[in-house]
Amino acid sequence: MSKRQMDSSRFDEQFKKMDLDRVGFTNVAVAFGNICNLACRICGPKDSSRWVAEIKKHDKKDNPIHQWFKDPKILEDLYQSTKNAVHFDVPGGEPILLEIEEHFDFLKKFGDRSGEISLHYVTNATTFPKKSFINIWKKFKTVDIQMSIDGTEKRYEYNRWPAKWNRVYNNMLKYRELSRENNNIKLSISHTVSAFTILYVDDFVKWCIANGFPKPWLGPLNKPDHYRPGIFPKPVKDRIIEKLESSRYNDVKSLIPYVEQDDEKYYPLFQTMTKKLDRDRKQNFAKTFEGLL
Repeated sequence: MSKRQMDSSRFDEQFKKMDLDRVGFTNVAVAFGNICNLACRICGPKDSSRWVAEIKKHDKKDNPIHQWFKDPKILEDLYQSTKNAVHFDVPGGEPILLEIEEHFDFLKKFGDRSGEISLHYVTNATTFPKKSFINIWKKFKTVDIQMSIDGTEKRYEYNRWPAKWNRVYNNMLKYRELSRENNNIKLSISHTVSAFTILYVDDFVKWCIANGFPKPWLGPLNKPDHYRPGIFPKPVKDRIIEKLESSRYNDVKSLIPYVEQDDEKYYPLFQTMTKKLDRDRKQNFAKTFEGLL
């Protein structure tokens, strides 16, 4: 299910029954700053402090690192405004970085109400929570851990720089085991469909199933424009479409219209940005994505 579908289902199940004027906020999205340990190709400084650090090497423009959660008063105000909530979305930055203990301190505030509340995370799976944090999760109604994984091995490391695939894969196995051992902890995978991943989507779906992970939700990228899956010249598009058409999965085939979109005008910018980051990060697009171009 997509995030929108999950929210719609939850609304039908929970929110329609509630006196919203009385309880206040019920469905809350709260990012604990933009602290993140990665500077993914498709991301930027708004959502990643690692991107802020990278940009500062070339541009003195001020891109803030948000750490509002370090103010106890703000956390208490947030709790008072959301103490009747039944669901929290916790995006990033990277929400499960161990140094952001304030996030788990906030969860503790719900005490006996924890069993009425569901949590949804989007994590890059580069870290795994310590036991004391997991014990907090166990008190909640459900905890959906959505691992955002864009490819495997060398293609993953290219997209999710500077993450290391072996470490991420080991954490994925830990999350899989955690989900199997705890009925309230659910596992899902999201896969960003971009210029970097579009040719390999079918391979990734097969990999997830073969490795005992959930079938991934496939989310086509819209911004930045120059990373859309439809930016390539027609000969490349034709090759991508042929690969998608050969898939046995309907949700993979359904991505074809995104490749067919008239986004080729962004291809020169894609080339420029790719070459620039390849140079800065000592990476090589052509070698990493053999067969794409």
